[in-house]
Amino acid sequence: MERIELTKMAQILRSGGADLNTVHRYVRNANGQLTEDEVVDIVREACLENPPQDQTLTSKVKEYIKNTTTWFTYTDMYRDLMLSTAQDRSIARMAVKQMKDAGKLEPNRKIEGKYRVKGQALEKVDWQSADTGKVFDMWLPFDLHKYCDIYPKSIIMFAGEKDSAKSTFAHNIIKNNIRNVKIPQPIRLLNSEAGPEEIKARLMNHTDVMIQEWTHEMYSCNRNYADYIIPDGLNIVDYMEVRDGEYAMISDQIRDIHDALEGGVAVIFIQKDAFKELGMGADKSREKARIYCTLNRGDVFNWLIVKTMKLHKLTQSPVGLKIFYKVSDGGSTLTETHRVWPHGEPVMRVVLPPKNLILPEGVTFIETKRTRV
Repeated sequence: MERIELTKMAQILRSGGADLNTVHRYVRNANGQLTEDEVVDIVREACLENPPQDQTLTSKVKEYIKNTTTWFTYTDMYRDLMLSTAQDRSIARMAVKQMKDAGKLEPNRKIEGKYRVKGQALEKVDWQSADTGKVFDMWLPFDLHKYCDIYPKSIIMFAGEKDSAKSTFAHNIIKNNIRNVKIPQPIRLLNSEAGPEEIKARLMNHTDVMIQEWTHEMYSCNRNYADYIIPDGLNIVDYMEVRDGEYAMISDQIRDIHDALEGGVAVIFIQKDAFKELGMGADKSREKARIYCTLNRGDVFNWLIVKTMKLHKLTQSPVGLKIFYKVSDGGSTLTETHRVWPHGEPVMRVVLPPKNLILPEGVTFIETKRTRV
């Protein structure tokens, strides 16, 4: 058999999954006149022209991992690379093991089978050129948005008991922001509970908005929320599901959402057990939160408690503020009945200019009087 024909047959064997010893043995037996060096050259040429499937897939998996900027699991990898056969998944796991053994992957200390790439380049932050006036000018219930600056990449958390009106809060946030020209549209709702019929029925109870005016997007989602975040928009997660016994994972999910944001904001609703101070995941669920509130159910009133509010604009911390509310009109209307401030009613804080401040020509500073909230 001629060399060209031998090379083609060797390529066919290799592409079919034959190992190097099998290909080498075939070439040597097919033409006994070839020297050992010639046999090796034909085998090498066959491998270069047509690498085996496992070698190609291994390279594909390693390239996927190198381009992954967050934690990933085997399930994420199988889905993204569309690996459905047991053989392909075995090759992918072996590629992960090779990178882990080489010190290129860091395993998650809490979740088995979850990894991230080590030593990724840090993103330098040009904080000196940052515009502190660049806020995400959105609306929140009970004027909470007026008490603090909501900057891009902010996480806002509402941890609510069963029947404490979590979806009512979510829908009111959407309703009062769909006409907001100061934030990108459309708003995205990631819904894990209600079906499209129930959602439409609830929205139809909002008599102050025509059903056609609800221009937000809605997707059914109960996992991997960060994959579906609009980086520069307003995202609502109603609600973030956590399996029993996996409450520690909630901080990872929230962190992934935070990492997915660029100029946008995410409002995340989670469950809270009655009589518990915080929602699922406890303190871990508010690590990234700029605003964190609990929603509590009572016999007469429900009430909201502010647990975290960073960069607030009040003379006293609003942490501990209780706002009592009722839900009416088919679960569409939130009505505040009264509120209790933890240290008395505060006033808005005014930033005064530093002494000897030199202002540009034509610019004057007008001191604003403090006003009660």
